[in-house]
Amino acid sequence: MKNRFKSGDKVRFLNTVGSGVVSRVTASGVVYVNIEDGFEIPCQAQDLVIIESEESAAGAFRKKGEFDSLKMEVAEEEPQEEILEPVQKKEKYVGEKPEKGLYYLIVPHNEEMPLVGKADVYLVNYSSMELYYRFMLHAPKAGDYTLKTGIMEAGDAVLLSEISQPERVDWLKAKVQFLCVDRKSEKMFPAHVISFQIKEQKLLNEAHFRSNAFFDEMALMQTVFEFKNLDEEHVQAAQNVDALKEALGAVKKEPRKRMNSTLIDRHIKGEGFAEVDLHIEKLRGDYKKLHDEEKVRTQISYFSQCLDSAMAKDLKRIVFIHGVGGGILKEKIRKILDEYENLRYEDASLLKYGEGATEVFFQ
Repeated sequence: MKNRFKSGDKVRFLNTVGSGVVSRVTASGVVYVNIEDGFEIPCQAQDLVIIESEESAAGAFRKKGEFDSLKMEVAEEEPQEEILEPVQKKEKYVGEKPEKGLYYLIVPHNEEMPLVGKADVYLVNYSSMELYYRFMLHAPKAGDYTLKTGIMEAGDAVLLSEISQPERVDWLKAKVQFLCVDRKSEKMFPAHVISFQIKEQKLLNEAHFRSNAFFDEMALMQTVFEFKNLDEEHVQAAQNVDALKEALGAVKKEPRKRMNSTLIDRHIKGEGFAEVDLHIEKLRGDYKKLHDEEKVRTQISYFSQCLDSAMAKDLKRIVFIHGVGGGILKEKIRKILDEYENLRYEDASLLKYGEGATEVFFQ
């Protein structure tokens, strides 16, 4: 059924007080509404009612002065895709390099729908120095509590946690205690304790999830501290770093994690082995509103990206869990696999996966 909303329509929310202007409508039926504060809110069509159509809305705003401060970029309604488009490779980040420092990133698992689903939370040491750190989250009732301590080498990215969509708001306010050691000059800089907070509204606006210099995926990024602000006057000898080790409580060195991680990294289960669950509820938070063709299109797209990523990482094998169902997804997957000469596939372990998985071996 064709969506009755179009860009420029003035609408009112049925489930809450307020109104706004439709900025765009996706092929899957999600309606994005710009509200007076300048935020773009994703809504379902059944939760909105048209106040004025596109033709009359602009005139009404001039008369009443509503949303005078709103700067809105109106996108055209996306056409319904009829065929499966080839997967496009993500362009390399070409923006300005960030300052050397400590950064905090929330990286959604699903770039197409960054506002829903699971996400990974990282702490990134973008510098040539060794970093001793303690990461603390803030709980409204309990206050700050230590979540993780460790040592980060130059260029390390530490995965703090994988979080669900409801948990995202719990990761907006945090504190980091850290000390930097320059191993080349054997200098130890004074320790810092930095508190930071991300506004909750940023989680509701996908425009804040952007490409970045650290990972291939889109992310919501927060600067914790720029190292150009380190105290140069009270530098100590690096051998005194043992005092901080005691303060942090016998920290263990974090395993080095390569930045610009690939998509398959989050699915790796062991040495040279990955497991990818292609059930649609694992890929899209709005899966109940998708048509069958849209579901299969999403699953095939993610399968293809993971397959390419696995080959680029030189994995030995990968299991794709596609389920049984009507067999359509399995058939499409194996048809794609037949086009590759450098791999073979077979039914995955019946005992572990049942009849709904395919295991791929790379030669």
